[in-house]
Amino acid sequence: MNLLETSLEQISQEIPGATAIMNHYNLSFCCGGKKSLQEAIAGANIEQNEILGSLLKLIDQSGHDVNWDESSISELIIYLKGLGEKISNIQLPELFRLADRVETVHGNKPHCPVGLAEQLSFITEKLKEQSNQENESLFPTLMKDETKIEPTLINKMRLNLDEVVVAIIKVDELTNNISTPDGACNTWRALYLGLKAFKVDIQQYIHIENDVLFARLDSNTSEQVESKTHGEDFCCGSCGGS
Repeated sequence: MNLLETSLEQISQEIPGATAIMNHYNLSFCCGGKKSLQEAIAGANIEQNEILGSLLKLIDQSGHDVNWDESSISELIIYLKGLGEKISNIQLPELFRLADRVETVHGNKPHCPVGLAEQLSFITEKLKEQSNQENESLFPTLMKDETKIEPTLINKMRLNLDEVVVAIIKVDELTNNISTPDGACNTWRALYLGLKAFKVDIQQYIHIENDVLFARLDSNTSEQVESKTHGEDFCCGSCGGS
């Protein structure tokens, strides 16, 4: 769904809770329901990214099925920024704290994921690099003209994601595919519960950026690089493969 091109009427009928957001911005989805979101925003002098962010967050929380291939560049950017911030600022710091605690206390036990904290720290640094490239180069250029993106930038960012994928695979190996062992303490259990949620989110992030956004940009250039960790013989699961 390209939200900007979708009518207020359709949004109100397909996204639970969207009517409250429209009401907050004084957008009529009843009498003015035939207008597209973009037309309504322009007529009401509303900050586009603000309302898009609210609606995309609502979609993510509701589990509404989104065809990201049809989403606009603005929607992809807003979604990636929000999901990236959630992973980097909320999930990873707490997961590192829990992993470090479990390794310190239970490092001598056979099923203890020794080295997990190190992998989480590595992922944090890689996502920080990715975020810097997004906010300083990729996203600002995309908002102006997506045809101006340098292929070398996309290749560099894609390879950076490959390194994250390798670390995720190592996390799975260290945790026996995030399987909580018998007798695990509450901290250990909380760690693995958080890891499961993190894995869902990081796979989604990689899928949207690599397989949707970058794939779309690939059509603008003949200079592409093959992902080393996405393909027939090697896959993290972000694209739905196995």
